[in-house]
Amino acid sequence: MPPDTLQIVQEPFLFRHVYMIDRIGKFPGALFLLITLIVTLLVMVIVPHLKKIPKSFGTWISFAGAVNLTSCLFFLFFSSRFPYDIRIFSELYVETQVIIWFLIAFILPMALAPFPINIFLKAGVTGLILFYSVIFGCARYIIFLYILTKHSYLFMAPLFFVFGPLVDSIYIIGLYSLFISLFAAKMKGVMTQWRWSY
Repeated sequence: MPPDTLQIVQEPFLFRHVYMIDRIGKFPGALFLLITLIVTLLVMVIVPHLKKIPKSFGTWISFAGAVNLTSCLFFLFFSSRFPYDIRIFSELYVETQVIIWFLIAFILPMALAPFPINIFLKAGVTGLILFYSVIFGCARYIIFLYILTKHSYLFMAPLFFVFGPLVDSIYIIGLYSLFISLFAAKMKGVMTQWRWSY
């Protein structure tokens, strides 16, 4: 992005400041809005009935479609009253992401505490998940800003509610579960190692 088109904003949060990007976004044109609305409706109707697609994925597509459909209808009837901009979106996203990083750093060690694992391995797992979260969260933020500035504010709600911080719970739980399953497989049959569980 050219430097004269964006601004780095500093906001107080918790005990320090967080930095975020402010830039002018793009409102959807009438044709773009109509095409997005039609495609969203078609996807919501067709995808859940496809037998080759797992039900869980079909349900997720329906949820994403419902959020996008709501956004389309809002811009169709109340476009002039859209109250958000990239700065507000950035503030919500960045602050939510920072809270998630704190939760990983504090809750994950407590979740790993009962397991008879070396403390350095526990710290390593926590650090690895936190590192992944930071990289993924920053990369996702860049992609979100690109979509909002190059395409449309129309996708602000789906980006946050469908692909935003709620997705973090999936990979955090997934990586935690993978580590525990590997540990359980390694300790299989060693009954003395399982006394922590009862």
